[in-house]
Amino acid sequence: MRPIVLCRGEYLNDFLSKNTHEIRFRNCKGAEELGFAGKGLMLNSDYKSWTFNHHLFNQAILSPKFTDEAIDHTNKLFNELEIYWSKLFLKEEIIKENRNKLNFSEWFYHYTNDIVINLLTGKRSYSMAAYFDTLSNEKSDHQSARVINSVKLFQALPNDVLQGMEFINQKLNAIIKSRRQEIEEKPLDEHLPHDMLTSMIIKNTLRDDNYIETGEATRPMTDTEIRVNILDGIFTGTYKVSKPLEKFYV
Repeated sequence: MRPIVLCRGEYLNDFLSKNTHEIRFRNCKGAEELGFAGKGLMLNSDYKSWTFNHHLFNQAILSPKFTDEAIDHTNKLFNELEIYWSKLFLKEEIIKENRNKLNFSEWFYHYTNDIVINLLTGKRSYSMAAYFDTLSNEKSDHQSARVINSVKLFQALPNDVLQGMEFINQKLNAIIKSRRQEIEEKPLDEHLPHDMLTSMIIKNTLRDDNYIETGEATRPMTDTEIRVNILDGIFTGTYKVSKPLEKFYV
């Protein structure tokens, strides 16, 4: 592989365009240990694999039905966010005493996280609820066990990367396996949700409305490929969206 150094902005912008295979890292032991080598999009230096994943990732998130669900979930979760804010910041006695201060960037991180996880997996995470529980004596309406599991899932990485990734991979593998079983048990003509996980499972199968069997390029995705794509979606959807706001509100 030949390294290329780009010094002019217009060349860099073209290189990073959505249709370009951007290789961030060469294959390395760390990526292999984390299970990312040759999979997904962000750390995938295998062009053929990247192209396959890029195509299916885009098909999953750019469909009109996915967009409709994104709008619906965004509104529902914002209504939930308003309830938390009302309890923490809008009660008359709290306003008079100026007891609580709104950390917008932190709330936006948890709000974005809940949206992204829902759209990627079709499952609720309880990031906002968990954060609310740390700020209020009045706990959220969600089951405490679910809230605790949500906290464990997204706080696993900072302490021990390998152990954290193992925990996250186990959780995602269980979700993927469960969703596959749900899909298999449903009749072919029955409606399926339009989250990214479901779309990736059924893509290039008889469940796919555009199914055409033409060889390797249109094979279904494996569970491992789906898992890494979901992790890519979590990072790009949560971290990259919420981080810029911290510069303005922190």
